[in-house]
Amino acid sequence: KTWVYLWKKNNKILYVWKAKNLKKRLEQYFRTWIWVWKEDMVQKATDIDYFLTWTEEESLVLENRLIKK
Repeated sequence: KTWVYLWKKNNKILYVWKAKNLKKRLEQYFRTWIWVWKEDMVQKATDIDYFLTWTEEESLVLENRLIKK
C-alpha cells in the first residue's frame, strides 16, 4: 500500500507526494535543505487530502496525474 497526499489551500493543490510509511516520509521530507520553502508551504496549506493505492505503479500514476492537474 502507498498513500498519496495533496497539500491544498482553497481547493488549489500546493504540493503532491506519496509515502509507504508516513512517519519516515515526513522525517525525510523535513530533513532536507529546502526547509524555508517547505515551511512556507505547510503554513499556507489549509487542507490535506489523501488516497490509498494498492500498488507502487498505481501511486505513481495517481501522483503524476495530480501533479499535472
